[in-house]
Amino acid sequence: MNRVAATLIALLAVVAVGALVFVRPTEGNIQAAPTPSHVFHGSVQIDGTDAPDGTLVQARINGTTFAVGSTSGGNYGIVDSFAVQGDDSGTPLLKEGGVPGDQIIFFVNGVQASMVLTVPNWGTVSSVEFASGQSYTVDLSIAAAPTPTPTFTP
Repeated sequence: MNRVAATLIALLAVVAVGALVFVRPTEGNIQAAPTPSHVFHGSVQIDGTDAPDGTLVQARINGTTFAVGSTSGGNYGIVDSFAVQGDDSGTPLLKEGGVPGDQIIFFVNGVQASMVLTVPNWGTVSSVEFASGQSYTVDLSIAAAPTPTPTFTP
């Protein structure tokens, strides 16, 4: 082999080794797969009658609201999706949604609702455990619509 070819091969080998040493995969760009949401729907009653259209429905975990919707025809989650998003495991310092074991409590117009779980089981419950990727029917009721408290501003 002649001297020029040997020099060229040696130079290419040095460049290749340098590339392996200095080039590495980007760190920190790996993202966790999102946790599927827990979807809900059901009827809403206020004082024994169907809730009027536009009645506010909320799902909360430890006092934080993770789903907001409104009624249509006495139901929620039928016309528009009503889901508690799954928490992002890639951001451990933030709570963006539910994880297994989290207890979900429903509110109607800001009042904690009585909840009857009809799918997958049937019965009155005080909360519903977050179940990623599931769809539950939870019927809600409150005794009466809350009366707004007038505020006085001097």
